[in-house]
Amino acid sequence: ALEHGDGLRPELQWPNAVMINGKKAAGILAETIRNTVGPKQTVLGIGLNVHQNGFDFPPGLRGRAVSIAMCVPDAIDRPKLLADILWQMERDYMEVKRTGCRFVLERWACRNNLVGKQIALKVHNGIERGRVAGFHSNGDLILHSEDGTSRRFSNGHVLEVRHAAGD
Repeated sequence: ALEHGDGLRPELQWPNAVMINGKKAAGILAETIRNTVGPKQTVLGIGLNVHQNGFDFPPGLRGRAVSIAMCVPDAIDRPKLLADILWQMERDYMEVKRTGCRFVLERWACRNNLVGKQIALKVHNGIERGRVAGFHSNGDLILHSEDGTSRRFSNGHVLEVRHAAGD
């Protein structure tokens, strides 16, 4: 919806950040309720920075966060932006019902900005470092460590991103 509405090219940073020009513009959280009686249900939460300027962010986030208004020359029409987001979500939901979750994973993977980059990943028991090789079909991040091992992570927080050697 951001790309179509304002010509932006947002990227996704695993697991849930929407990035514009290398800065976080939004976050998306999904919680799935596994019901033994009926179908699974998923609740989505979306936080989008729309009208902030650089000084609206706390000092620790300045330079790392951005709003849509900081990236486009024209005023942002929030009701239209919301309508565009809801329309795109409905369209994607219908495609998922028709073809399954592979549709979402493929679109998500092609917009992700981490593949091939060296990262530092904060996980529950410390920090893991390595090159992002890609993503498992369930959304896990696949990290190649310097010692040649590969590991999958279902959660974590990306602390640092660098281009891989030779880039």
